[in-house]
Amino acid sequence: MPTCPQIEIGDWILEVGGWKMNRRILVLAIALSIIALLVTGYGQAAGCVASGPAGAPLVATVTAYGLNVRSGPGVAYPIVGGLSRGDAVEVAGRNAAGTWLQIAYSGQGELNGQEAWIAAAYVDLTGSLEAVPEVSAPPMPTPPAAMESRPTVPTVPTSELTGKLVFQVCNGCDIYVINADGSGLRRLTDGMDPAWSPDGKKVAFARWRDPRGIYIIDEDGSNEILLFGWSQAKAPAWSPDGSHIVFTRHQAGGREKDIEIFSRFTLPANPWWKLGLVRVEDRYFTELLCYDHS
Repeated sequence: MPTCPQIEIGDWILEVGGWKMNRRILVLAIALSIIALLVTGYGQAAGCVASGPAGAPLVATVTAYGLNVRSGPGVAYPIVGGLSRGDAVEVAGRNAAGTWLQIAYSGQGELNGQEAWIAAAYVDLTGSLEAVPEVSAPPMPTPPAAMESRPTVPTVPTSELTGKLVFQVCNGCDIYVINADGSGLRRLTDGMDPAWSPDGKKVAFARWRDPRGIYIIDEDGSNEILLFGWSQAKAPAWSPDGSHIVFTRHQAGGREKDIEIFSRFTLPANPWWKLGLVRVEDRYFTELLCYDHS
């Protein structure tokens, strides 16, 4: 019986009348299809549909440079450890608001290996908190027993305070006198840098409104006298015997210079501020020498 000529090329056979699939390939294709159907059916029956990340535990990664780990959900609970930026921990629970997360803390501290809490605002989560169970907060910590108070320093009754204070409200504003016990507040004058005389009967002060200069005034507000007229004078200070007043005065213009401070340093020359001395009795003025070391 004559046979048909055949030419086999890969998976196909050429016969008279056309191409047909190689029988071995056809059988193999059918077998693979049956296996695929069986595997698919078994997976569906067993409920083994791939779930992806949904079945994985929720992980929190710290985004702050440092994060406190506490024994409960709130800053009132004590700190039991800490996490660093980039640390990742599994989330086991959350509070009702989702602002605090319960974790299994494995660091150093009292709750090593136990449940602890971190603030949710300082972490990134791998998923949603909806699937995380809500956990009841542990009892609030018992406040420590009050420490024994230290003995207080006995205060002096205000009725026993004597003397008077002089002060300014601001530079160039009102100057007031008040008794040391807080009574007798009254306005004295206006200006700045008030200073009592050693005998407490007069007050020296500076004034930068016309007429400008260094003044003295009696403590009752009378007998105000301009001792030395100058446009920018300040910081008057009495000599111990009350006969002279030393002060600083600004001379011409200029800018302050930076000074490096060490245990001993040299002051750079500054021609703009100088020291002056005036004698109270006759207003005699003397310019004081300023040494260049301090």
